[in-house]
Amino acid sequence: MFSFLKIITKPFLYLVRLVKSLDRFVIKILGRLKIGKRIMLFILLMIITIVGISSYQIYNSYLNTLENNEREKLQQDLRVISNQLEQRKIEVSSIAGSLAKMPLARKIIYDMEYDKTYWEYIMGQLQVDGIEIRDFDFESVARVGNVGVDFEKNNELKQKIVDLILSGVDVTFFTHNDKYIQVNAVSSVIDEFRIPGLGGIMVSKFLGSEFIKLLPFNDEYGVQLYYNQKLIDSNQIGSNFNDVALITSDIENTFNSGSDSYLICKREINGEIYSVGYLPIKNFFGKPIGYIVLIQSRAGVVGKINDMFRQIIINSLVIIGISSLFVLLITQSITHPLNKVIGGARQVSQGDLRVTIEADSKDQFLVLSDNFNQMVANLKNVVSSLLYSSDNVYKMSQNLSASVQEVSATSEEVAATSEKIALGAEEQATKTKETEKLLDNIKKGAEDVSESSAKIVEVVDNVQKQSIDGLDVIKKARNHMGKTLEELDLTNEVIDNLRDSIDQINTIIEAINYINEETTLLSFNAAIEAARAGEAGRGFAIVAEEIRSLANRSNESLDNIISIFRQIKDAMQQVEDAMDKSRNNIKSSDQNVVDVYKALEEMQNVVEEAKNVSIEIAKQARSQLKGTEDIDKVVGEITDIAEDNLSGSRQAAQMNLEQSKVIEEVAEAADDLADMAESLQNMIKKFKL
Repeated sequence: MFSFLKIITKPFLYLVRLVKSLDRFVIKILGRLKIGKRIMLFILLMIITIVGISSYQIYNSYLNTLENNEREKLQQDLRVISNQLEQRKIEVSSIAGSLAKMPLARKIIYDMEYDKTYWEYIMGQLQVDGIEIRDFDFESVARVGNVGVDFEKNNELKQKIVDLILSGVDVTFFTHNDKYIQVNAVSSVIDEFRIPGLGGIMVSKFLGSEFIKLLPFNDEYGVQLYYNQKLIDSNQIGSNFNDVALITSDIENTFNSGSDSYLICKREINGEIYSVGYLPIKNFFGKPIGYIVLIQSRAGVVGKINDMFRQIIINSLVIIGISSLFVLLITQSITHPLNKVIGGARQVSQGDLRVTIEADSKDQFLVLSDNFNQMVANLKNVVSSLLYSSDNVYKMSQNLSASVQEVSATSEEVAATSEKIALGAEEQATKTKETEKLLDNIKKGAEDVSESSAKIVEVVDNVQKQSIDGLDVIKKARNHMGKTLEELDLTNEVIDNLRDSIDQINTIIEAINYINEETTLLSFNAAIEAARAGEAGRGFAIVAEEIRSLANRSNESLDNIISIFRQIKDAMQQVEDAMDKSRNNIKSSDQNVVDVYKALEEMQNVVEEAKNVSIEIAKQARSQLKGTEDIDKVVGEITDIAEDNLSGSRQAAQMNLEQSKVIEEVAEAADDLADMAESLQNMIKKFKL
């Protein structure tokens, strides 16, 4: 079953592939033409097709009308001939009836004698070709001229006529011989009591040239008179066809097998088409014994047809010319605003946002131009906002770089101060160790102790001053870092605003993309409907394909714009990441500075305490030699504190180095932010506002 279906459907599949190949070929060929020319070509083909079909219908209608008129005219003339034959029969029957009422007819039957000369005179006066009188046994008793039938040879006809004559019915009928076709009329001879059946009188009259000449249309047709297939007589026009066998076996069979009263057909005679009408002449029994043939040339009809054909061609060319002019105007009314939109889209794709489209019509192109102008205006506003935001970002990055430089300078000062503090702490530690040595030799001299105590006081004063300077520097560094954080927060807000603007642009682009997708979907649906419509929908398929091509080009432009904004968004994300990194580093450095600040405060307290101790030592050195053990203890504490101070100073120096690195990273991030902002400005400057 499956193989059977496969065999059946295989030709259809090949047909579908062939149609698709032809469709692609036609689209490829027509795709080289502009849409205006395609529309014009499509409409012209439609107009030519309509004009051609209409002209063909008019031509056929006119041809059928001419042929019908010709046929009706020929039918009417055949009926006229038929009426003429009937009239001839009535005429002959009237003559026979008049003769049958004459007493002379009864006398001839009774006496069996007649005056032949007198009857020939009567025959000449009545313009008949034969008169025959028969008695009550229907035997011939008088005869002049040529009668149309020999009853002795046709008993069936004789018996039929006898029955009718005895009933008082007059009989008319056609007969023939080898040379003539005759109209015969038989009337009953009445006796002196006016009773029919005494006998009969038959009158015969030939059909020939005299009958043909009396036809009212003798000069219009060729007229021929036939006995079966033998030509008997014809008029002057009909004599041109005497050598043509117009009565054939098919014609005879047609009349013998049916009840047709006439026949009209077309015959080719000597290379020319003629209309031929046949009228049968039937005998008493209704069988055709002869024919009257009308022959009419169709040259006049052909001339009229040719004139009509020329007129149709001229009218068609005029209609096509006028239609072409209107199609050109209509096509230009479509392509002109469409070219404006295409030119505007090209300028926008090149970055020129100053373009506007003015619609000259009030149709859909007005709506399209308004939407296009609104889209360009919205895009222009967005690009202006981006340009303003990028300028702010660039300026903020410059400010951030300057702030970082100030922080770097401050950090260098802190580093220098920390170095001094470290040197002072180291010197303090050295002096404390010397004090310990001096304490061992304190017994050697109080003066040395007093002098050393004075030096210690001086050193402690210097350390205290340096600690105060370090605290001031650290406060300044914290202030600068706070300003830097504020600048970063402000920059972050600007970037957020910039992201919102980009999101709005993305929304607009998504709306435009949605419109393009809907347009592409509509073009696919139109192409499907056009394919369903077949050949009549070919033009619409072309239009649908062009619309889909325009939508694809719009999608490509939107893709380029989306790519640009994606790069902008990526750059903004990099800036935001760098700012977040800088913010975190600054916060981390701020915490380190706070720790250093606390350490310096502790160190200042220790230095203050050391200063007090040294003063106390200087005061009591000379008078309290016995307290050397206490002094030794205090000096040991001072030694520990000095070592702590030295360790704190070194830690502060290390923190300062780390802070310097952080500041360098912030400076690099600020430079990157400036470069990104400058790159963003360069991309935005491609648009002409």
